[in-house]
Amino acid sequence: DGLIRIAQVRQLCETLSLKPYEARQRVVIIAGAQALNPEAGNALLKVLEEPPERTLLILTARQRSDLLPTIVSRCQHVRFGPLSASHVAELLTTSKDVTPETAAIIGELSHASFTRSCKLHQGNWIARRDWLIDGLMKLPSQSVTLQLAWAAQLGQNRALLADALEVLQIWLRDLAVFGHNPTKIINKDLTDKIQYASQGADTGKLTASIQVLAQAQKKIEARANIRLTLEAMVLQLTNFSAAER
Repeated sequence: DGLIRIAQVRQLCETLSLKPYEARQRVVIIAGAQALNPEAGNALLKVLEEPPERTLLILTARQRSDLLPTIVSRCQHVRFGPLSASHVAELLTTSKDVTPETAAIIGELSHASFTRSCKLHQGNWIARRDWLIDGLMKLPSQSVTLQLAWAAQLGQNRALLADALEVLQIWLRDLAVFGHNPTKIINKDLTDKIQYASQGADTGKLTASIQVLAQAQKKIEARANIRLTLEAMVLQLTNFSAAER
């Protein structure tokens, strides 16, 4: 379920009770510390108050408010600013042997997250993005049977679903902003397609469609029935006005 439980923290504390024999200093990183359940967080407090000798504990979280106040009060706070999409693209090009063109696209789609960009690259998300966009654009002209079949395809891999819904939201967002400021679109390699698809598009319907996708994403994260959620989502998206011509 993604939570960090008290048994894991107790095991960590037991390990930390042993002195490091070779290293001059030991570093422990608890990534995603917002996943600590209350019992685990309380079990960690004593270690934070009195860290073992030659031990540095680092907790990472998206925002300070996600952590227990008692944990926050015992830590030194270091804020990291986000990377730029161009910086992420440069890292992909130099460390992952990605072409500059592909790296630029992934850098934008990842919201300038290097970890997420690596995930997108490994999952061949450029091709998957194109499939998702084409499927969305065809929905209004298809029969209900084909619409539900597309919903079933979306739900085949739960691990990819959250990213897929976000890719669709980014596409609709690009259509909404193109007429106002074309330089702000994220799918820059699809500029011509965005320009064509955005002609005559209703901003209100685009915004409503983005909300439909976001609501479906929240329901799925809350463990709602995937099939029913996606079917309802797809049927609502048939009102999307910028269908593929």
